[in-house]
Amino acid sequence: MANRRDFLKVAGAAASLAVFGLSSAPLLPDLFKIRGEVIPPDPLGTESVTQIKYSVCLQCHSACGIRCKVVDGRLVKIDGNPYHPNTLEPHIPYDTDPVEALNYVGTACAKGQAGIETLYDPYRVKSPMKRAGPRGSGLWKTISWEQAITEIVEGGLLPGAREGEPEYVFEGLKDIRRYISKDEVESVLGVSIKDFVGKPKGERDTVLADLSVDDRTRLEESLIDINKPELGPKSNQLVHMVGRAEHGRKEFTDRFFGDYMGTLNMRNDHTDICELSHHVGINLIRGKDKAPADLVNCQFLLLFGSSLLEAGFPFISAARKTITSITDGHMKLVVVDPRLSNTANSAHQWIPIIPGADGALAMGMLRWIIEYGAYDKRYLGNANKKAAIDDDESTWSDATYLVNTGTWKSTNKVVDPSTEEVVEIDPQDDEHSQHGVLEPGEVVIDGVVHKTAFTLLKESAYEYTMKEYASASGVEIDTIETLAREFTSHGKSAVAHFYRGPVQHTNGIYNALAISTLNTLIGNTDWRGGIAYGGHDFHEKGDNKEQPYPDVFGKGLKPGRVSPWGIRVSRAGAKYEETTEFTDNGYPAKRPWFPLLGKNLSHVCLQGIADQYPHPIKAVFITKANFNYSTPGMRTIIEDAFTDSKKVPLFVAFDIIIAEFSSLADYIFPDGTYLEQWATPHVHYHILTRCSGVRQPVVDPIHPDIRLEEDVLINIGKKMGLPGYGKDGFGPGMNLNTAWDWYEKPIANIGWYANHKDTPGIKDIGDEQGQVNYMLARGGAFEPYEKAYDEEWPFKPYHKWGASSSPLKIYIEKTGTLKDSMTGKLFPGVAKWVPVADAMERTVDDPGFSFTLITYKIPIHTQSRTVANPLLMEIWPENWIEMNRADAERLGIKNKDIVRMTSKTNMIGVTGKAKLREGIRPGVVAVSHNYGHWQYGASPNVVDGSETGHNPSRAAGVQSNEVMRLDESIGGTMCLTDKIGGSASFYDTKVNVEKA
Repeated sequence: MANRRDFLKVAGAAASLAVFGLSSAPLLPDLFKIRGEVIPPDPLGTESVTQIKYSVCLQCHSACGIRCKVVDGRLVKIDGNPYHPNTLEPHIPYDTDPVEALNYVGTACAKGQAGIETLYDPYRVKSPMKRAGPRGSGLWKTISWEQAITEIVEGGLLPGAREGEPEYVFEGLKDIRRYISKDEVESVLGVSIKDFVGKPKGERDTVLADLSVDDRTRLEESLIDINKPELGPKSNQLVHMVGRAEHGRKEFTDRFFGDYMGTLNMRNDHTDICELSHHVGINLIRGKDKAPADLVNCQFLLLFGSSLLEAGFPFISAARKTITSITDGHMKLVVVDPRLSNTANSAHQWIPIIPGADGALAMGMLRWIIEYGAYDKRYLGNANKKAAIDDDESTWSDATYLVNTGTWKSTNKVVDPSTEEVVEIDPQDDEHSQHGVLEPGEVVIDGVVHKTAFTLLKESAYEYTMKEYASASGVEIDTIETLAREFTSHGKSAVAHFYRGPVQHTNGIYNALAISTLNTLIGNTDWRGGIAYGGHDFHEKGDNKEQPYPDVFGKGLKPGRVSPWGIRVSRAGAKYEETTEFTDNGYPAKRPWFPLLGKNLSHVCLQGIADQYPHPIKAVFITKANFNYSTPGMRTIIEDAFTDSKKVPLFVAFDIIIAEFSSLADYIFPDGTYLEQWATPHVHYHILTRCSGVRQPVVDPIHPDIRLEEDVLINIGKKMGLPGYGKDGFGPGMNLNTAWDWYEKPIANIGWYANHKDTPGIKDIGDEQGQVNYMLARGGAFEPYEKAYDEEWPFKPYHKWGASSSPLKIYIEKTGTLKDSMTGKLFPGVAKWVPVADAMERTVDDPGFSFTLITYKIPIHTQSRTVANPLLMEIWPENWIEMNRADAERLGIKNKDIVRMTSKTNMIGVTGKAKLREGIRPGVVAVSHNYGHWQYGASPNVVDGSETGHNPSRAAGVQSNEVMRLDESIGGTMCLTDKIGGSASFYDTKVNVEKA
């Protein structure tokens, strides 16, 4: 395998030579017409010092391919990569020569083009820094990398975390890494941990009292709490949190923190403050977490809380496909959103729903569909694979499967329509067709009533009348019925699509299930215009044993790895009923537990750190994370915890700038921007062809002391003597000394997979180095545009959900058998209208507060980071507190008045300019995210005794997260939360607005 320098030399030379004497003028009429005007492209340049390099954007999460013009080592222009399906439709053939490719250009949005300013931000962190005063004081001193790594590994001395506190010594990673395997613990105890924690306290005490002195010492030195062995080893007191790390990078940090540091608290990421309940809801039904609409062919698109023309994934592609389908006249678009978004403004109908009541609308539609028999009876009657195949279907559902109403477990039993007898079936049987009866009535098996999944859904839908659904949602009965009628009038070419809006509520999971079940009832999966699977990626993780580096993202190539175990500080993936706390105290738990979730609960992790529940921690490392800015309602909770050295003895930030969260750190390590990094990011599944973009550095780090996080962690691992780092880090003869040593492996896996999938161009290159060079010269590997749809089965996409996802679930056993850790009650197992409530199931209405607060994203900005781009700030310099004109006039508020917004959680509130509009539901106020910074270059810091520069314009606007509602039923240290899906609530806060 060649080294990184060799690869870049070859790929870069090919691209650099391609710029001479080329003109894109012949393509201008086709590629740059906008409303009749021709916009000329930026010239590529013919200077000998010009290079063209391909990479992948990270100005938002769309992962668009980019083409970067570099002149004399400096990035001067970013455009879209024409090979990449996000940026050009159709994208150019993959075997197009890079010289020829320069005649084409893909689209890059405003955010993407402004990425140059992220790279050259004057307020970037340039060297490793250690705080020189209390946490958050803004006092820093630069240190060498040698000192930084030594202190992180060995421990060191820090100033008091708060004003007036003395210096203190913190433990380094070599002491925090106290790992013991679960098998060892159980061997010492002589009983499984599960059985131990289930014993009464007296019996547990006896087990521990009978241990030898050596065994007891061994457990006390290795376990967080010998009396609560389920918490796991002390290595779990190391916490890693992530704001944004994409594929390649996040698997690398998992390797370090999980496989070698031995902490289960690796990669507590941000998905819970984005759209987690969306992913969980779809996953519960389908086994995978995204179900995109085929936007090109959809005839009726019902969008719930998703603005594809402002903030869709991928933004450019989703917007392009949607607008084209509308203007071509074959798609009708209906948008359900309290705010008249850009998407709603372009739709055929806007439905301004009450925030959080998307589930009521969807359940009303389901009731009408069931009542009038408008569902696909043939599809729902298919009970196994063969029955589906016979109907030209690639999926089927559990609609006819019987559910035991005593245990609430699903069965593989159906009532045969020809014999009316209960039969046991094999869902994956592809030889014997089996159908089932949707509504056989109550079926008694072994004395227990069984009902079909469809019957349970019907009962749930009929719990409320249409009038009650209309009242709850704020949508007229006629509108609900019309939507249901039209949704079921387009065969398979209708989709109910949703994203963040319906799910960032306490009832988010049931909103998600209700909307998703609409799609199941019409059987639209794997049909043109219906629910698509998406092209996915070229499998860089090495899930084929013949790839060059098998299982590189799993357990492969990890000599001496350990297996993390225990309980995460977020309680994700753990059952409360399997803890000593439950054995001793029963219900309720002190805080909610989330057994169906994984690493995606950042806000619950932060609450766990603040409350030291279920256990205290010793160190926090963050990657590109800004949680005190981005988390609803919890800024004070977070900052109180992270300025307490007893709760957080060590805080290390990998960041490109002093952001709000990293400003509280003990150490800030200067990371590379996405334009200086490697990664293998995935595109959203709205792209129906297989696609693997490769992020590669387009310039060298612009400051000499910048180090990629991967390189820093490698050096830490080598200093600690961890077996997976340095010489033979991947196994005999395979060293891990640089980030490239890691990234060459998934990139080579992409090349192998593309070759074996007969991708034009690369399929004829047999050697690994040639394949990688080929990809880097084009920015990744991309399937032909024609592969979006199946030539042999023209009514279906080429890539399908198929049998692996089936049966699609109407009844969700995982929720139907799950007990709420706060109440001890079972959760519903089917879609259901569930009102907004706190953790103890109390209604959240806050009398005296008149408005419901919602947020949204504008197309010009992304999360917290694009405030660093002056070009974008010139376009959209501030946000507003937006409200309906009638509401404002009633309160005597005029456009641009300075107003104060308060809530029960924050009576001091926040101030901003009022913006009055008709395009928002009365009783709702909206504030776009992105603004209201107090760091990120908005205020000065002092480094080595000198004040840094700052730009006050970065503090413009209002940050609405600060008034969002905390859950008082569990101590007020966590925001309102979906107890199944884990989403932090952004849309359930009641506020008042008045003149400031």
